Amino acid sequence: MRYSFMLGFLLFGAELATAQNPSLDTLQSKLVRLRGQPRSLPRDTALVLTISLLTERMLGQNDSRAGAYLDTLRQLNTPSVWAKTDGLYWRAVGKRSDVAGRYTEALTGYECAIGSLKRACGDPYELAYTNILAAFVLNNNGLTKQAKTRLLNTLPIARATRNTNNLCWIYDFFGDYYTYSQFGHVDYRKALTYYRQVEALLPRATSPTLLADNPHCLANVYQRLGQTDKADAYQNKALQLARNSNNRVVAFAVYADRAAEHQNYAAAIEAHKQSIVFARQSGWLEMQSRAIKALADTYKQAGDHRHALPLLEQYQHVEDSLGRVAVQQRYAELETRYQAEARERHIQTLHNQALAQTRNFLTLLLLIGGCVVGYGSWTNRQLARKN
Repeated sequence: MRYSFMLGFLLFGAELATAQNPSLDTLQSKLVRLRGQPRSLPRDTALVLTISLLTERMLGQNDSRAGAYLDTLRQLNTPSVWAKTDGLYWRAVGKRSDVAGRYTEALTGYECAIGSLKRACGDPYELAYTNILAAFVLNNNGLTKQAKTRLLNTLPIARATRNTNNLCWIYDFFGDYYTYSQFGHVDYRKALTYYRQVEALLPRATSPTLLADNPHCLANVYQRLGQTDKADAYQNKALQLARNSNNRVVAFAVYADRAAEHQNYAAAIEAHKQSIVFARQSGWLEMQSRAIKALADTYKQAGDHRHALPLLEQYQHVEDSLGRVAVQQRYAELETRYQAEARERHIQTLHNQALAQTRNFLTLLLLIGGCVVGYGSWTNRQLARKN
């Protein structure tokens, strides 16, 4: 199997490029049914949620129809509607920027969405998911500690919903955290524990990406643990599920894993080239950056500096466009503003408490004064009767 995978991957790539997407088709059919129903609060709510989900899935899969659905969501987001629609719209705006690698705009969009969803006060699922997306932006831009903190704070909210998507994404992050060396905490056994928890939660998850990505993660960690039979089985499962959902991001990740397994530079280079194809098809600039860097490093290790140099230049160009430093600055601004608002809220709370105490004290004085006056009047009446 190890030496015959390239033909299978090429065939898989051809299938994936033309595959339909059942999850998008199902959502579009649901949307048609909803539009045919009479207007009502439940129908309108379901309509907004369906358009939001369809928009974000299309953005995540580089579907050309995503822009039209995002515009529809924008039109539905009028001042007269509930804050949740505003939150869903800004989250979709953030997702569009996230895919394109405009991370500063993505973070701003997600934070606007979080503010609106908090005001909506009703759906912990959407709020938790938006926090997770914002945390992933932080992690992708060198703010892993802040991302980890946000995900831990989101964990109780994620556990409160029956749909386990959010819980899976958080556990998946910690699986990656203990798998990859850049985080500095490699522990494959601990990573496996988190990935297995995700696997156990998948029956109550609805994300097609999670369904394909989790077998890929398990295959990766089993490969690192030397359990190649399990690694092969999970990798085949990941490829099949990626094919079924037309998921190019998971396909890119599997190609990258296969490339890393090869001791032969020529085979590794070919696998990396295929990973770049899928990374570009996915539309996610972050994936393209990773794929280009991996191929450049492999050329460099093979001593082929003639091919490595232009790729490194291309990688640097992509990294510059991502503007990771600007994201860190933007996060610092948002955090400063949040802390300032929190201080103002605390001061206002103390002020309100002081006003309440003053009001209560004055009320007590009035009651005492009333009692004194009443007692005096009663005493005077008693004296008048005796006289």
